[in-house]
Amino acid sequence: MTEKESDLPEFLYKYINIERGLSLISESKIWFSSPENFNDPFDCHIDLINFKPNEKQIKEIINAKLKGNNRTRRIEIQKNKRNPYRIINQFSAQADDLFKNSGVFCYSEIPDNMLLWSHYADNHKGICLKFSRDITKISTLTDRVIYTENYERKSFYEKNGESIHHLLFTKSEDWKYEKEIRSVNILENGKVDFPIENLREIIFGCRVNENEMKKIKEKIMELNLSHIKFKTAKQEKLSFKLKIE
Repeated sequence: MTEKESDLPEFLYKYINIERGLSLISESKIWFSSPENFNDPFDCHIDLINFKPNEKQIKEIINAKLKGNNRTRRIEIQKNKRNPYRIINQFSAQADDLFKNSGVFCYSEIPDNMLLWSHYADNHKGICLKFSRDITKISTLTDRVIYTENYERKSFYEKNGESIHHLLFTKSEDWKYEKEIRSVNILENGKVDFPIENLREIIFGCRVNENEMKKIKEKIMELNLSHIKFKTAKQEKLSFKLKIE
């Protein structure tokens, strides 16, 4: 287990509607979405990275790219100092293409958040899937989302990989209630197989009707997934909270 993986909670939760939940369970496949389809327009937005290089960085980029004589490199360095947009456009286009072709799957640390049930689990008529931490092994990297009040841009040319992580895992503090953990697959999106033993529990929303609940339970029996347990989110009396039981 890596240092990042050991820092994650033991269990991760996915709020989902009944139809998508049945598909996920039946196929043992998880859908990694392209960042282009996120409901937050600032999430994974390319402007979170600053692609403008300083003079030292321009020199390093040109020297790394050109294998010609010193005079050729000096001329190219001077050109880019006067007009760094060629470098900016090149790297920003490459990065933008990279993330459009990558995939993200989002979890939460908690199974009892009212807003998450409302937004992602069909107004409490859906389910919440409880996965073991091992589910993250199907992705390139997994980490907690960092929520911030200030819009900060990270330089693409500074510490290796820091700006990429910033792009992938930074969101406005308006989303803090989600307590999101996300898995990312670089240059891969769409359906990805996962070990069904990583799915430990199915939690029914407090408004799930009996027929939908029966569908889920019959599918679990049909697939002989006896390791999966069932729980239900109940409205607590005298408080605005849900209790999982």
